Amino acid sequence: MFERRGSAVFTGFFISLAVIFTSLLPHPAQASPVQGDHIVNAAVLASKSAPQATTAVTVTIVVRTPSKTEFLQYAPSLATADKLKVSTTYFRSDSDPSSPFKPMSPPIIPGSSTPIDLTQSVPLAPATVYHAGDPIFIKVTDKDQNLDRTVAETALITITDDKTGDVEVLRLTETGPDTGIFIGYIQSTLDRSDRAYSGIIPVVPDSRIKTIYTDSADSTDTSNANALVDPYGILIDSKTGKPVDGVKVT
Repeated sequence: MFERRGSAVFTGFFISLAVIFTSLLPHPAQASPVQGDHIVNAAVLASKSAPQATTAVTVTIVVRTPSKTEFLQYAPSLATADKLKVSTTYFRSDSDPSSPFKPMSPPIIPGSSTPIDLTQSVPLAPATVYHAGDPIFIKVTDKDQNLDRTVAETALITITDDKTGDVEVLRLTETGPDTGIFIGYIQSTLDRSDRAYSGIIPVVPDSRIKTIYTDSADSTDTSNANALVDPYGILIDSKTGKPVDGVKVT
């Protein structure tokens, strides 16, 4: 972490704010601070009423960066899949923004009763098509939300299905301290009895899933991703993206 400390002594009752903020600038001989760095300066004020009063000002450097949102799929057999840390995802339990968030169970792939092991890195690849029942993974990259290099932070996204009308708000977790990459998941289902804000997204063949992210500190920075729910019930080869002959999902 970039940290600069300095001190100055002033006589009198007043000190110009311009002096304080000028002193916070990095010295030309030092490296420039980067995202999440802190600059700390101390000013010592001397006056008749306060012979020596010290105050410290800490400034956190935030460099605005554009966000990117992507859909990912579980791809354990794909050699080029990225192995990423996926933490438990939380879903908002109601439409009210003040509603509490609840943890989700680990995702499950169709045909298996064993959840994906989130204690290990998860192999994930870009996705544009899902089948009903697939776990849906979402990745948000936004470096300016990496404000603390020592902890894995969080980001919120909204995911919808255009034909079922479902809406879910998810809290994704950074893949590790100081990455600026946030990953989360949600289980899809054909069961349309699940209500909105349930932590499960009902889908139907040929519906479109959309996720939207808005930077919490900059409403002008938004990004989204779209995916199609397979309209034909066919199985897609995760390596080539092409249909597998003779196989149909019902």
